[in-house]
Amino acid sequence: MYEDHEGVVYWAGIELGEPTPEWLLVTSCIVPEASTGPGHFEVSGLANMRVTEAVHEHDIGVFATVHSHPGTSTIHSGTDEDEAFFPYDGSYSIVVPEYADEGMLPLASCGIYRYETDQFRRLNTSEIDEDFTVLSAPTYIDTRP
Repeated sequence: MYEDHEGVVYWAGIELGEPTPEWLLVTSCIVPEASTGPGHFEVSGLANMRVTEAVHEHDIGVFATVHSHPGTSTIHSGTDEDEAFFPYDGSYSIVVPEYADEGMLPLASCGIYRYETDQFRRLNTSEIDEDFTVLSAPTYIDTRP
């Protein structure tokens, strides 16, 4: 029998210098090795080192941690903040409800948080609509051994 677990991927890609503010173009979904359960995920330092090697190999950068939650909650917990991939101003942490069984579109159905001034702030629907455009599915990079 299949048991639901939280899942985690990193969105990675390139920064486009124009227009201002710069655009982040997600070209890849990176799957790290992770310990998961029905209500948690954890990515080790070693697993994140493999991700770092992959982004250097592909000349891309990590922009977001995307993970799923059970149920409809998209609230960002303290653990979610601790597990975000090296947060920096402008990076994102995205929470997808229902273990992502229904996908993540529309994006406003997810909890989307941007790291600003040493903390994650949840974006409202108009900010999500303004800041995100879905073009096509990115490349899949699996860094699990």
